[in-house]
Amino acid sequence: MSQINLDSFFPEQVEIIEVGTEFRSIWEVSSGYRCPLIGSCLNGEEHKRLLKKGGIRIKGMKLYTVHGVIMQHLHDKNRVSSKIDSYLRHKYQKAIECYGCISEVELEREWTKRLEWGGFEELFYIACIRRDISNDLLDDMFGEIHMMSHAGVNSAAQFKRDLDQQKKQTDILEERSKNQKQCIRDLKKENRLLQQNLKESGMKRSADEASGALAAVSCQNRERDTSIDFSENAELKKENRRLMEELRDARKTIAELQNQTEEYKTLNDHLQGDIEELISHFKQFSDQEEKTTDTEISRDLDSKRVLIVGGMTKIKHLYQHVVEANGGSFEYHDGYSKNGNSNLAAKVSRSDIIICPVNCNSHNACSKVKKLCQKHKKPLKILQNASVSSISTALFNQQANLNASRL
Repeated sequence: MSQINLDSFFPEQVEIIEVGTEFRSIWEVSSGYRCPLIGSCLNGEEHKRLLKKGGIRIKGMKLYTVHGVIMQHLHDKNRVSSKIDSYLRHKYQKAIECYGCISEVELEREWTKRLEWGGFEELFYIACIRRDISNDLLDDMFGEIHMMSHAGVNSAAQFKRDLDQQKKQTDILEERSKNQKQCIRDLKKENRLLQQNLKESGMKRSADEASGALAAVSCQNRERDTSIDFSENAELKKENRRLMEELRDARKTIAELQNQTEEYKTLNDHLQGDIEELISHFKQFSDQEEKTTDTEISRDLDSKRVLIVGGMTKIKHLYQHVVEANGGSFEYHDGYSKNGNSNLAAKVSRSDIIICPVNCNSHNACSKVKKLCQKHKKPLKILQNASVSSISTALFNQQANLNASRL
């Protein structure tokens, strides 16, 4: 019986991180971590400046295109990747001195604090370049940053709605201020007419009486003007100034969130391209598999039940094909708990192998799966992404373990 070599159809491999004392260069960091690492450690202006220093023309490029060009140059050592590596080393030099040699436990404790206080990106960078940090901690960091991207997009949308509401309130206040100013102009015009009528009436009043009447009218008008100017109008002006300051801050925040959104869109575009390429490879694999007889297919999973939690629902049938083609029984859960957790718990309890990709999953689902696997003593494999290649590699490693146990 011949053994199907899945590596020839799925070229993407999970990088094995070697333990050592030296720091990795940026092109040595696992490919699954590079995109969120660059997106969180470099802002838009730094993206553009580093590409220019690397000799790349960026005129007319949008920010997500600039990010994509950078990612294309991080697969090996070259002029662009060397510039970026040197820049990040210099930017986080103090952080490397503080956290470059602490234990993994201390680093994880500091990471938890930074998630609440801010400034977590430098710890993610240090964890990625250190050779002695475990994949479990890196996967947890990756998952937290991935979920923050969703929260950032939701916050930007809510902030835009709040800003629109504030703009409407500002327009109302400006209209009220405009009406008050018109009222002041009308009162002054009325005062001038009263003075003119007094002169033309030919009234035979004494100079003192006329002066007193004019003084009374002027005093009354001044009181009305002062009351409007220094009470309602002053409050309106103060409120307008406050709203304008909030508007400036809001525009600045929206610009930052737009930059983050473009970076996340770039990441999604790259992931979509990887998915299309993997689906094309998998179709070739399926065509070749149909030409082989049932006796030629190796059933190394020995009818083990494989549960995949999360991932991309649209390619669930591809996951199922990989599992069943290698002698396993397929189970699937989308990671959402809209029907409660009992369904997920039942599937975990009756499965032999559980696979949970973090990039297409909810944080709550990942935590729930970990607890259920510990409770039922089930083997759990956490993957960096939900590609068919990653699922296939995880099953291939499981096959190797099963084959070794039979010897």
